[in-house]
Amino acid sequence: MANVLAALGCAVSLGADPDAMIKAIAELVPPPGRFEIVAPPSSRHPAVVVDYAHTPESLASALAAARAFAP
Repeated sequence: MANVLAALGCAVSLGADPDAMIKAIAELVPPPGRFEIVAPPSSRHPAVVVDYAHTPESLASALAAARAFAP
């Protein structure tokens, strides 16, 4: 989210139409493997999530997001 907000701020400061930018942001889809739920939880098994976290910081973010599903 921070990256999107930074990009929005830069684009608007360079003259981009804020309404057009917000519309474009609403249509964004995450890339495959970015906190992708490949199997939702059921009574028989937990959720299976794929995330390509490859730094300690991104792994911590992915784990924090996962904890929101199972506090």
